[in-house]
Amino acid sequence: MKANTTEKRDDDTIAVVGAGIIGLTTAIRLADAGLRPALIARDGVEQTTSANAGAIWGPFLSSIDGRLDAWSYRTLEVLREEALIPGSGVEIVEGLVAEREPAADCGWVTSFPGSRPARPDELPPGFAEGWSYTVPIVDMPVYLRHLERQASERDVPMLREEVSDTRSLPHSRIVIAAGLGARELVGDSGLEAARGQLVVVTNPGIERFFTEGGEGPDLTYILPQGDQVVLGGTAEWGLETTEPVDATSDAILARCAEIEPSLSETRVLARRVGLRPCRSSVCLERQVRDARQTLYMNYGHGGSGVSLSWGCAESVVGLVLADGMRS
Repeated sequence: MKANTTEKRDDDTIAVVGAGIIGLTTAIRLADAGLRPALIARDGVEQTTSANAGAIWGPFLSSIDGRLDAWSYRTLEVLREEALIPGSGVEIVEGLVAEREPAADCGWVTSFPGSRPARPDELPPGFAEGWSYTVPIVDMPVYLRHLERQASERDVPMLREEVSDTRSLPHSRIVIAAGLGARELVGDSGLEAARGQLVVVTNPGIERFFTEGGEGPDLTYILPQGDQVVLGGTAEWGLETTEPVDATSDAILARCAEIEPSLSETRVLARRVGLRPCRSSVCLERQVRDARQTLYMNYGHGGSGVSLSWGCAESVVGLVLADGMRS
């Protein structure tokens, strides 16, 4: 259903276009600040790209931006709080990132609080080095429902509408949290998809996560989530088909079983595909579209939407509140 075009102006309610992790967290924080957000999306939360994510906290396929550390560590703080809530879908898990060749730069994980070099007996065969650390792992379908409940408790309405042009909305303030959909919605040709496919299987008793360093196109990660394990994955640039490919699933299962042989005896529960909204930098800024509407951009998080979500949401609130002080 298309959003109805109307000349009636809505100066009070803030439209948040998009109901994935970015839209939900932004709406929640806007409500916490005493504002009146409304979520507007074509699909329900479980049909969003966010629902198909792995997901583990940590920067992946996201831009080099001086704001990323603050956003990601603020999100880490909130996710640790969420892990204390039964049924949230967030768990704190210890695990390992490993490299097949000694790396000159192991990235952010070497300076992560509590991280340590992996012992030789912790490394799978064929790996030269690794780092052990503890971070949140998120069961995304469960977590999105948890966030949806939080939004509902704050009386945030959710409207199922397709928005093709912000000018069709009556709102004077609009948050663009539409992920890859922002490409058409605001004409951002710099957005590019990185297709991700994963496989969900029954858990044979795995308690620690495993990730292999690298950015694709083939990824290897093992993320335990209670009775299931999420196995991945891919980062296929420019591909936008969301149908699972059987050969890709088979390759993922084979790579993960090489790391953890017990996975060869598991049962496949689901195959998922999502499209990461990648950009040269996260777009989080205020834009005046015309005399009638102000847009607050919050998209282009790549593979780090979960890892940046709460920090970015709070930055958007800051932009909106600063506008209120100026008016």
